[in-house]
Amino acid sequence: MKSKSLLVLALLLCGCATAPVSDLAPGERPDLESDEAGLWQAMERDEYTLRTSSTVIRDPDLQQYLESVLCRVSPEYCADVRIYVIPSPHFNAWMSPNGMMGIHTGLLLRIENEAQLAAVMGHELGHYQRRHTLQQWRGLRSRAAGVSTFAAILSAGASVANASANSALEAGDFSEAVSQAERASRIVNVGSVVLGSLQTWNIISQLQYSREHETESDDLGLDWLARSGYDPAVVEALWEYVQSEDELSETQLPGYLRTHPRPEDRVARNRQLAVDLRAAFPAARTTGSGLYGDVIAPYRHAWLSSARTGLDRSQEALLLERQRDLGVDPGLVLFHEAEMRLERNESEDRNLALETLQEAAGHPGAPPETHREIGLLLWEDNQIAQARNAFDEYLARTPDAPDAPLIRSYMEEMQSE
Repeated sequence: MKSKSLLVLALLLCGCATAPVSDLAPGERPDLESDEAGLWQAMERDEYTLRTSSTVIRDPDLQQYLESVLCRVSPEYCADVRIYVIPSPHFNAWMSPNGMMGIHTGLLLRIENEAQLAAVMGHELGHYQRRHTLQQWRGLRSRAAGVSTFAAILSAGASVANASANSALEAGDFSEAVSQAERASRIVNVGSVVLGSLQTWNIISQLQYSREHETESDDLGLDWLARSGYDPAVVEALWEYVQSEDELSETQLPGYLRTHPRPEDRVARNRQLAVDLRAAFPAARTTGSGLYGDVIAPYRHAWLSSARTGLDRSQEALLLERQRDLGVDPGLVLFHEAEMRLERNESEDRNLALETLQEAAGHPGAPPETHREIGLLLWEDNQIAQARNAFDEYLARTPDAPDAPLIRSYMEEMQSE
């Protein structure tokens, strides 16, 4: 069998298109006998694990706010969706086919206003409405079945050739035996190359499928955004930021290996769609900047602290710069910059961290820990009086802090120095 024939056979086996899938209607549930129902059941088990996990952020005020934005974006689907806030430093949100939506704290830290949040939610609802997970699962399963069938045909062809070689050898026809053995070898060698290429093609096809779904969800999300009164033009700035963060990534993938469109492509597409939607919905101008900032403010310090364990230094620095651009109190940003330097611990980082902490202390938004960190660094420098003053300030602000007894013991130790 020639390599070209094998390739044609492989493409015929794996190129079958799956049946089109209709949109999921509000309140709709899959038929219990369908493969979609099995997919939902698997997701429901995952959701139970997530719902009972101690890591999920459970804050009634935050939850109520997120649900209110979701229901403004899509009153039809909001009753079908459960939102989970996941403590993760990365810019991410996701949607499962059974209505489970995950929003990472890293995303909430980076977005600028309520309209951008609404755009992300609309995007995820697009995946849900269009049943993208089901489409991808069926497509992957279909292509995987084609690869398995092709591998079985290869194995059968090689087995037949080997059997013919053995029969010829037993009959004393050495020439035919050699010919059949060579044929079996060619099937295995050429078929292995084609099979490897086919598996690669299968992966790339799935990634292309994913990018098409992401673009479709972007478009749906923007349309919902404008229809609900939000300004679609704000989304461009979000993707511009994502582009700047993407450029810092240590693993830059070529376009054909990405699961999502390039951020720069999203910027251009969203810019044009926003122009069209603004013309179609001239009243769509809400951004919700102040409200969003007020809602997120109580959580920002804790979320920035957790981000230090999951981002590399360049990404963390960009995230802190993002906080400045969003108008976050300089005291909070400076505190986290100092902590980043202390953890990095390169040349001059310690001295710069102390200077940064002292600058942060002059701003009302600096967390109480600022004074504790100043005290520890000054104590190391044998500046006892200044260190005691810093510890006094920390204890005055947080007398019941978990580490308050430890700080008091430090102050007692200072008295003997």
